[in-house]
Amino acid sequence: MPAEQRKWPRKVVPADGCLYGLGGELIGPCRLVDVSAGGAKLQYSSHNELPTEFFLLLSRNGQVRRRCRSIWREQDHIGVSFVESTAA
Repeated sequence: MPAEQRKWPRKVVPADGCLYGLGGELIGPCRLVDVSAGGAKLQYSSHNELPTEFFLLLSRNGQVRRRCRSIWREQDHIGVSFVESTAA
């Protein structure tokens, strides 16, 4: 079995979430499968095309959210990296 190649260890944290476009448009519900400091694995059952970047919201009020960039997609799972916020 090959050694772990990830930069950050992943932690299994099952949680419901929702994906939104950068302009605030609803993309759809998802499920957080695991997470690390640099990204996450999401379960997203829709076959609709995803934008390259979007927001992952993990709270109803939107205060717990991360900007994500889609890295890979396989069936109903998506690998994302977290995009750093740039302060103005």
